[in-house]
Amino acid sequence: MSFRKEKKFRVTVPDFHAFKNQLLNSGMSELFEPRRINSVYFDTGNLNMFFDSEEGTPPQKKYV
Repeated sequence: MSFRKEKKFRVTVPDFHAFKNQLLNSGMSELFEPRRINSVYFDTGNLNMFFDSEEGTPPQKKYV
């Protein structure tokens, strides 16, 4: 049996902006209007991990 593990990090506002700029400069793009985000999840371009999770396809992949 596999157990989910999460690591949470507290970051400063300047560190957040630096990380965001790094992602944007690496080819990422913003999809939604600005809002408060509490969690960040990574997926493939086709949202494969999301759809696997919605369909209950085992084993689900978690990246840490």
